[in-house]
Amino acid sequence: MNEKSVTIVANGAVHDLAVAPSTSTADVRRQINLPPEYLLSKRDGLPFGEHEDIWSRVQPGEKLFASPPAVVGVAAA
Repeated sequence: MNEKSVTIVANGAVHDLAVAPSTSTADVRRQINLPPEYLLSKRDGLPFGEHEDIWSRVQPGEKLFASPPAVVGVAAA
């Protein structure tokens, strides 16, 4: 299998994973037990799509970041 090793940083923890072709963001979140609302991105901060094949967009040994969604604005009282 043509796997790539990547590092996922989430909540201060580091997870080393092997991703295979057709591995999606949802697959990675399930592997490291993250809630479905977490976003997975490269250093540039642009998140991967929910079902995007991340294998084709990462380099071996690359570091990816998992983060919760941002809350923007303040609710009206």
